[in-house]
Amino acid sequence: TMSHCGHHLSFCDNHSPRRYFRTHVYVAALLAVLALCFVVWLAPRRFIPQLINTVLLQKSVRQARYLVLGVVLEVRELGINDGFGRVNGNTSFLYSAALRGMLKQEMDNFRYGTGDVQVGADYLDSDAMNAYFNAMYQPGCPWRQNTSDCSMKAWPQAASQGLYNLLVSFTKGTDIVLGKYAPIRSDPGTIRVRFDPIIPNRTRAAQLLQDRDFSFVIEVCQFVPVLSWEYLSSSRPFP
Repeated sequence: TMSHCGHHLSFCDNHSPRRYFRTHVYVAALLAVLALCFVVWLAPRRFIPQLINTVLLQKSVRQARYLVLGVVLEVRELGINDGFGRVNGNTSFLYSAALRGMLKQEMDNFRYGTGDVQVGADYLDSDAMNAYFNAMYQPGCPWRQNTSDCSMKAWPQAASQGLYNLLVSFTKGTDIVLGKYAPIRSDPGTIRVRFDPIIPNRTRAAQLLQDRDFSFVIEVCQFVPVLSWEYLSSSRPFP
């Protein structure tokens, strides 16, 4: 029995440890992990600024969409001036003017690369950007299902020269409306501070729609969904 055990002990002593107990295996695995981490960190460095810039572009375009909606809302409240938006005429005027100025700045941000955007869309060069340039600057209205009909009810030709021209026309129309419906101090709605109860002035709303400039500002609201980077970089038709 002793000789048998001695034979087994000598057999075990003659065999080296298993591979996963060897020191050089751990060292090699550690070096491989470090090399992989280095490659993963180094390889995307040239792409990270592009990824960040794309996110900032998306944010800027969405912000422009929000500002258009904000201008439409406040201009409507300014014109009707019945307190339905829980603000008086003076506040609506200030909000409208402020949002209009922010929209013009945001248009420069995503086009030229100002503000948070590092590289403006106008300076990007890729096949995907062809859709952006076509939608923004080329004559026509590629965002419509029927691209041959670019007419609008109030300002018929405003949408026929691209999305950028439409946005510029929108800011000009907003300026015109602000000039027409600037608050009058003698109007109780200008300085109103209590908004309960509220009686919507539907008669006034119907009268305002006869104003072509006012109607145009409101009508632009239907094109707001086009203001998304996903659309501008793919040019999918919008109903």
